[in-house]
Amino acid sequence: MISLLTIVLAAALTRFADPFVGTDAHGHTFPGACAPFGMIQLSPDTRPDAGDWDGCSGYHYSDSLIYGFSHTHLSGTGCDDWCDILVTPGDGPSTFSHRNEKAEPGWYEVRLDNGVRARLAAGRRVAMHEYTFSKGPASITIDLRHRDPLDEYAINYGPDWVSGKRVSSSWASGQHVFFYIKFSEAAECELLDGGKAARFTFRSKKVTLRAAISSVSEEGAQGNLQSEWPASIGALRKATRAEWEAYLGKLSCPFKDREHKRRFYTALYHTGIHPSLYSDADGRYRGMDGQIHTADGWERYTVFSTWDTFRGEHPLLFEIEPERSADFIKSMISIYEENGKLPVWELSSWETDCMIGYNSVPVIADAVARGIGGFDVEKAFEAMVASSLRPEHGMESFRRNGLVLADDEHESVSKTLEFAYDDWCVAQVAKYLGKQEEYERYMRSAQYWRNVFDPSTGFMRARINGHWYSPFDPREVNNNYTEANSWQYSFFVPQDIAGLVEALGGADAFLERLDGLFAAPEGTTGRTQADITGCIGQYAHGNEPSHHIPYLYAALGKPDKAAATVSRIMEELYTSAPDGLCGNDDCGQMSAWYVLSALGRYPVCPGLPVIAGSDRQSPHMTAIPKTIVLNPWFEMESEMFADSLEVSLAGEGEIWYRIEEEPFKKYDKPFTVYRSCTMDAYSELDCQRSFTTHSSVNKIFSDRDITIYSKCSRQYTAGGPEGLIDGRLGGTNWRTGGWQGYQGTDFEAVVDLREPRRLSRIAAGFCQDARSWIWSPKTVYYSVSSDGSSWTPVASVPTPVGDRDMQLQRWECSVPVDVEARYVKVMAENYGAIPDWHPAAGYPAYIFIDEITIE
Repeated sequence: MISLLTIVLAAALTRFADPFVGTDAHGHTFPGACAPFGMIQLSPDTRPDAGDWDGCSGYHYSDSLIYGFSHTHLSGTGCDDWCDILVTPGDGPSTFSHRNEKAEPGWYEVRLDNGVRARLAAGRRVAMHEYTFSKGPASITIDLRHRDPLDEYAINYGPDWVSGKRVSSSWASGQHVFFYIKFSEAAECELLDGGKAARFTFRSKKVTLRAAISSVSEEGAQGNLQSEWPASIGALRKATRAEWEAYLGKLSCPFKDREHKRRFYTALYHTGIHPSLYSDADGRYRGMDGQIHTADGWERYTVFSTWDTFRGEHPLLFEIEPERSADFIKSMISIYEENGKLPVWELSSWETDCMIGYNSVPVIADAVARGIGGFDVEKAFEAMVASSLRPEHGMESFRRNGLVLADDEHESVSKTLEFAYDDWCVAQVAKYLGKQEEYERYMRSAQYWRNVFDPSTGFMRARINGHWYSPFDPREVNNNYTEANSWQYSFFVPQDIAGLVEALGGADAFLERLDGLFAAPEGTTGRTQADITGCIGQYAHGNEPSHHIPYLYAALGKPDKAAATVSRIMEELYTSAPDGLCGNDDCGQMSAWYVLSALGRYPVCPGLPVIAGSDRQSPHMTAIPKTIVLNPWFEMESEMFADSLEVSLAGEGEIWYRIEEEPFKKYDKPFTVYRSCTMDAYSELDCQRSFTTHSSVNKIFSDRDITIYSKCSRQYTAGGPEGLIDGRLGGTNWRTGGWQGYQGTDFEAVVDLREPRRLSRIAAGFCQDARSWIWSPKTVYYSVSSDGSSWTPVASVPTPVGDRDMQLQRWECSVPVDVEARYVKVMAENYGAIPDWHPAAGYPAYIFIDEITIE
């Protein structure tokens, strides 16, 4: 018997999976109990406040206080939500020590310093709590107030049960969680805070809770509990462990030593948490439209972090969970049917629109390419096309211009690159279905990446007002890229690697640039970006845009370099410690990269049934024959001028241009403009025509000058000092570059009108977007002078916008005056340090100012 037990334990794979990995630093994982892809994640909460970035999962290893145990948790995300239905044993939060904690897949236990021993287990739709009290009365509190703001709530109870609902809004709005909890014995109940919480007191020192949740109703939660009623907490632990053993056993670990086995199986464990089951045992679920639907013969899932997971997580799951993956695709299609588009970042039947692209499309295309059956491909294609045509997030600009312009949308370079790849994925499914017209159309737009490739630098670069965004530094993190810089996004053309190689000057030049990425000095310029972590040179493994890059060596016929680079990342940036992840695990994507890389393969281009790998694999390079003509671009010293401005054009083929509504004429040399105007240009090559490029230039007031005494943020210059007196107002979307930003400093500027004048109005435009660290100035001060040294105050205006107002808004501080002066001084008092209630507490706030108007 002992011998047999020893053999069983030796074969167990769950002993190598450590749920504590990633709970420290910025991994954002949780240590609690869950079943593979289960509805419930029962875990301790050490971070009670919403908006705490390193507390997104509810737990952080650096903490020493447990507030209780809640039933829903997100694994590795960069935004916080869930942590629903908190159960707190004893009198309240308790300190604890990690030496008294234990976790394994499906199980968590801790001995709290207040004398309570907690043991937790979870199944697919059910969970069990066991609390043993060493002192004081045995009591628990069910708290619906925990973390996210409550929209609706209810608590109902009987002698030995409690049920209710919690509707809350955080990252996802209107999130419904109904619950039913059955006690092991009768309890006395006391409602707290108007029924937002309830305290239950028991006679015994050991209390067991059987719990279930539902998005539909309390009856749905009770039905879920009855459908999977666990005989005991030990039985539930054993059953869920068996599920995890089966999941972890789907792949064979290539490593022999214990440390690397721990890394491998922990990573594989983390890939099995999301997406999470959402439909009840009877098939019902709450849809994107708020209505109750039924999944007949399949199961609905939630938590579709597609920008992260299309890269490695879903390709891995297609390999080891093909049947469940078919339900993932069915879930995506049902989301489209309820909401009009495929999920971007769906959570609890709410579209957060958190990230860019429409990246359910590569998931579906990859499923088709890999032969995953069990879903309606025609309906999926309908959803793909509909999602590709929605007029949101820069898609209109992409279709109209052949790229997303920085004038129209922030993160324009990243959006252009991802839309182009997503369109290629649509084309692959069109080809599979024999839809030649759609295939050709989407293959054409898959080439639009070329319109953000700057041949003079070899980097992906934004276009704004018809020219390349300047000044340019590939290390700079700014609003042209999504959680990255140009170094990291300039390699994202998975659908046309051969085209990118050719654009860079051939294989040798491409390899030199690839080497340069890893050899470049670490550190970025521009704004602080918490997601850029795990850096080797400018390669940032802590965020997804970099994940495929090491495998480009293999595509170039250098699998040995791919293997060496991948091995370095695996050794330096993954460990089996709580801080063993170099960035957010992002619903399993960071872990999926490790698993796939350990197996020597990675899907550089999901949508193709071809895997890049190390020296065990043959290199493969995607290619799209070039059939588009690149948009030309204008070249000029500035968009603003006092007397005249020389303008040049560059691009490929013949370039044609016009000024205002003149007829187009062929460009052959630079020309000069003497007034404010708009200009258009297009290129022709081999009987094909590019999109039209537009540019506007402004002749600025020649009767005034401006001197700014504050230091402007390099990212937010709006064209320089003259941008504040050029007569053009910045739009509501400050990310498109029409505003000047000043961080951690007051704003002060003086406008010189060159001679004394009678003034009737002074005004300045300001922006507030508190979520993005931008606050209206506390007070705006206007003063005037005749000599530039002696000043007379004319107005002081406090901000009319509340500091907790999270709405993005523009307002003008306008005051009537009746005074004669030559000089006008504008001063704006910075909001100061960001307050404690904000996720960026302690950082310096921005002032965003646009136009100074003097009449």
